[in-house]
Amino acid sequence: MENLKQLIAADLQTDPVIIKLAPSETGASSKQYYLVSGISDGYPDELFILMQAPPDTVSDYLEITRYFERYHIRSPRIFYSNIAHGYIILENCGNHTLEIWLKNAPHGMVERMYEGAIDLLLAVQTLPPDPSGVVSKRFFDKEKFRFEHDFHLCQKLITNYFGYTLSGSEKKILDQFYETISDELSTLPFVFVHRDFQSSNLIYKKEELVIIDFQDARMGLALYDLVSLIEDVYVTLDKDLKNKLINYYKSAARSKHIPNPSDQNFSWIYDLTTVQRKLHDAGAFAFCFENFGNIKYLPYINTVFQHALDVMSRYTIFSEPYDLLTMISHANPTKK
Repeated sequence: MENLKQLIAADLQTDPVIIKLAPSETGASSKQYYLVSGISDGYPDELFILMQAPPDTVSDYLEITRYFERYHIRSPRIFYSNIAHGYIILENCGNHTLEIWLKNAPHGMVERMYEGAIDLLLAVQTLPPDPSGVVSKRFFDKEKFRFEHDFHLCQKLITNYFGYTLSGSEKKILDQFYETISDELSTLPFVFVHRDFQSSNLIYKKEELVIIDFQDARMGLALYDLVSLIEDVYVTLDKDLKNKLINYYKSAARSKHIPNPSDQNFSWIYDLTTVQRKLHDAGAFAFCFENFGNIKYLPYINTVFQHALDVMSRYTIFSEPYDLLTMISHANPTKK
């Protein structure tokens, strides 16, 4: 941390003695966050957020920030950045996330807050294309779904976390299962996808909803971010409210000509997206524990894995992978 202070002081031409750094909560990734002060002459005690990440991640974050600013999508403002040294100093938008607000909000307010989040999502999904931008070059296509299947589900979750070795026939069952999912999800029209549009990445600041943690954005199906929001890892909504919010989204998306599945196909695509997203979440949380020693997400692994299984159980077409994944999840009692 001392080296980082020295680096910031040199970049900003200030005294390292007055710079204060304190580790802040990290998300489910390799990025590191710090509260930092002493870098602004006019406001020496003002707290900023410093994000430390690989240079390519910093570069992507800066490019998407500029894109959001161009179209008035609220995200943390940039105070200073150094791509080569892998850090950005950001506006501190506080910690009043949608997740935190929802914990004590009355039921009627919960619905309105989610409608506000959906309005923001719709604004993101109607952004004009940016042909030269980084987002336009990344896709939720079959290749991406295959990577998440092989890396997050099979390697990080099943092999490394559950400690289970798939046989050739079992691997074939899961491969065919994911082929069905990727065939359906990768052929739908694409829009801008935040990639992690959920309550922990939406912050209220002075009644504005600020979007954060968007450096992995890519082009993909519109339902991906909706599923991330409604089927949140951290907030459980009752069925009636979910249906209300989904209908709110469908109506608004239709009026804005956002490409979505037909009413007859909507639930099927929504459920497939939920299964894919939750299996990825489980593997990503296992990856964070294995690679970064981050125990914060361990309690959620079985929860999101079971969420995927619950949705799969509705479809006879998935009975074989459902039985296999259920068996795997019980093979190591210490991981239950």
